[in-house]
Amino acid sequence: MSEKNESGQWRQKKKYIRRENIELVKALQNKKLRTTQLREARKRLKAVQGCRKAYEGECTCVCSEPLKGRYGNNDVYYCKDWDEEIKTWVAQNERYNTKNIQHKVFMTKGGISVRSKSELFIADALELYHIPYKYDTVMALGERSVSPDFKILRPYDKKIILWEHYGLVNNESYLSDSERKRRTYKEHGFVPWDNLIETYDQKNGSIDIRTIDTLIQGFLLL
Repeated sequence: MSEKNESGQWRQKKKYIRRENIELVKALQNKKLRTTQLREARKRLKAVQGCRKAYEGECTCVCSEPLKGRYGNNDVYYCKDWDEEIKTWVAQNERYNTKNIQHKVFMTKGGISVRSKSELFIADALELYHIPYKYDTVMALGERSVSPDFKILRPYDKKIILWEHYGLVNNESYLSDSERKRRTYKEHGFVPWDNLIETYDQKNGSIDIRTIDTLIQGFLLL
């Protein structure tokens, strides 16, 4: 509440709410909550619009289709600006996961088909930063074969980084399989914040694009 003092200046005077006025307290708390939510929503909208603007730009890299003859049967993403060591790694033949291939219905700007919108966002972001990757290859780890969503060659030190995205967070069977996969990674030296990146869908099936961007800039770029 505002009031004038003896010199004619306005000042704020605190007015305490009595405990019995519960409805007013709840209304004020709700107003503060909504104001905070609105402010965060505006920040998110600005961030998403910025990412969308960046992703809609033209990619200087070459789509995989014209390179299949050069790189065997590999469905790979290729950038003409990479050094020879990266191009050699990309050219190496790999065995790819053929399970549920009919579900690969989302195509990246670099021409790679992926299974989900979240994986599409990740792949498009990797391509935006010219990060060399292979999607859904088969890796032999001990007696078990696993297929990481993205196998990445980090450009500045040529270290292999796996990126695993867990999408069906509400599916108990999927989560159980994912946990076994994580244990296999750990047993063979792939651990988070060293050579393994893990991301998750939110419960509504969405993914925070800013998280993807932050991980790439902080973990894959020098």
